[in-house]
Amino acid sequence: MKTKYLLFLYMFFTLSLQAGGYLFINTYPIRAKILIDGIDTKIITPCLLKNDQLIEKVITISKSGYKNYKLNNRDIESKNVTLTLIPTSFDIYFPEKNTYKIGSTQMKGPVFVSELKPGTYEIDLLNDKMTFSKTNNFLPFEASLGTAIALSFASMISTIVISEYCANQAYLAKGINQADYDFYARSTANVDIAKFASIATTAALGVAFSSIIAVDIATRVNNRKKEYTLLNKSPSNQDDTLFLTAMQFTASGEIERSTQIMRTIISLYPDSEHLPLIHYQIGQNYYITGELEKARNYWETFIQDYPISSYYDYVLKNLADIYFIEGNFDRARFMLDKAVYTDNMLTKESIISLKSRIDYEKYLKNASDENMGLAESGYKSLIETFPNSEKLDTYYFMLVTLYKSKNLTDKLITLKEEVNNLNIDKNLKELTLSYF
Repeated sequence: MKTKYLLFLYMFFTLSLQAGGYLFINTYPIRAKILIDGIDTKIITPCLLKNDQLIEKVITISKSGYKNYKLNNRDIESKNVTLTLIPTSFDIYFPEKNTYKIGSTQMKGPVFVSELKPGTYEIDLLNDKMTFSKTNNFLPFEASLGTAIALSFASMISTIVISEYCANQAYLAKGINQADYDFYARSTANVDIAKFASIATTAALGVAFSSIIAVDIATRVNNRKKEYTLLNKSPSNQDDTLFLTAMQFTASGEIERSTQIMRTIISLYPDSEHLPLIHYQIGQNYYITGELEKARNYWETFIQDYPISSYYDYVLKNLADIYFIEGNFDRARFMLDKAVYTDNMLTKESIISLKSRIDYEKYLKNASDENMGLAESGYKSLIETFPNSEKLDTYYFMLVTLYKSKNLTDKLITLKEEVNNLNIDKNLKELTLSYF
């Protein structure tokens, strides 16, 4: 009964990790902050969020100089989000092969300007140096309102002149010509309406124009008419070139040179987007050359600071291998318990297999019922989860060894019947039965 309970817990734990409760977040550029419900978690990308960090939470990705991004339900359900953050400024690069005419002056590339805020810019040449000056965003409004004020003012003057003329004619005709007096009096009253309307319109436009002028002046003073100098250089992507070179050395078997270049990138480009892969690959390089302690150090950093889904479970398994070789079974088991079981079935089987092997080794050191139950449940779960595995006979062999060590005859008989009923290759079945 206890063994069944342990098997249930083993399978539940494994499947619950596989079913959900985790989210990988990677961004370009890296080192973006993770805000949960608006609170800075001190977590930066790339990162792995789990369980209670995801349930009914508002997750926002924030980095200075870039627009915030709020994860939606689809992002969270995907379990793996890779984002290219949108900058709030932009860079302009003029390639080397081209010549650029500015006014009557020509300048040859390359030239490069960075951190420009969105807007319209004019390019000028001053003392043989090209500069970017942001154009006046208020100019269209100032021109429109200026034109409107001029027309309104002209209309106001016209109505005032006509009003005064009609009033004067009415005064002269009063008591002399009643018909003329009535005509000019009515005309004066009608023109006065238009006069006061034009005065009010002109005043309103004047206030609006004054406000825009004030805001424009304040903006100009605030920005101090910022100019961006175009430097005579190209944008730096040296880390890209170095990384590609290092990977070429890796592919050609020059592991030491590859490692040296990647360590240089870490030193010179602390914000390089290649750092996650670099820490993974340096660990892999040291693992290949047998320098396990160095491999462990870089892989530990990868898991802690640069987790990306493509290699996360694989690195955990390799770290567990190193600790297993060193005889640190508890640390090896701890690493495997952190696995999230991504969609790589081969990695999933190898992780559960190594867990079971660790539990078996712990049983050999301490043949307690608990250790026996953990080892047994591990190998049973492998048989049930991976019935077509190439290592199926090995899993049965380990179970047979466990049962024989405790003289569990009943379980051996049941297990042998189970093998006899398997629909597998004949030779594989005969090999498996030979273990009994």
